Amino acid sequence: MKLEKFTIHVCYQVMRCWLISCENLSNNVLKFLVDMDNAGIPLTRADLERLAWACTREDHYVVVKGLYVRIRERYDKISLSVCNHVIWLMGKAKKWWAALEVYEDLLDKGPKPNNLSYELIVSHFNFLLSAAKRKGIWRWGVRLLNKMEDKGLKPGSKEWNAVLVACSKASESTAAVQIFKRMVENGEKPTIISYGALLSALEKGKLYDDALRVWNHMLKVGVEPNAYAYTIMASIYTAQGNFSRVDAVIQEMVTLGIEGNSSDIQCNNYWLCTEWYEQ
Repeated sequence: MKLEKFTIHVCYQVMRCWLISCENLSNNVLKFLVDMDNAGIPLTRADLERLAWACTREDHYVVVKGLYVRIRERYDKISLSVCNHVIWLMGKAKKWWAALEVYEDLLDKGPKPNNLSYELIVSHFNFLLSAAKRKGIWRWGVRLLNKMEDKGLKPGSKEWNAVLVACSKASESTAAVQIFKRMVENGEKPTIISYGALLSALEKGKLYDDALRVWNHMLKVGVEPNAYAYTIMASIYTAQGNFSRVDAVIQEMVTLGIEGNSSDIQCNNYWLCTEWYEQ
């Protein structure tokens, strides 16, 4: 019995040394774990969890996943802190869906996730939503929001806005309106980013009357426009041939000291005016 404990301790120390080494020896650890299984020398839950804590680099994700699976399969319990560490490392290695699987295990099998579990998984969703926002992949963004809600995660304004911006970039006005409505229905207060993205989507869809209603509602609820929102409205008024309102927008920006786009508005709208007169 003492010899077996001593053997397990030596094996544990060898694998731990490999994990804290500067070299990537993940394959060595995985092979060693399989050899121990075949030899009938299983590590205790405590040893497996300590090895999981030793996994800190991106290339350790295969090891931490193997350790996590072993604990789940062989023991009735697992430390919540270890589960959170696995979620963190999976995210660091850009294995977000694998991290989500661990979070789903917490919901289905326990232990009950805590605030850190929630914050970690939401941060992973934010990374994916930011990618959808940058690339204008609005359908992917909507699916991510749906997935968050399915798992009991409440999207905040940052998450809703990321999908709204993606809809705007893709010129998907209908989808933008639906996401905006869902945002409000879920109790999230729209920000100037939300309104700006919705206005942009409506402007690209040439839904000018709808955009004007959104603009008026935004002002009514006390959300102050920024340079981006003013620029969109100037483009809408120009497309409608309402050049007095374009001048009013520029003057309002100057009066309020909003920097950035007043000269750009004049330059861009020169060409829009030319197109409008030619029509």
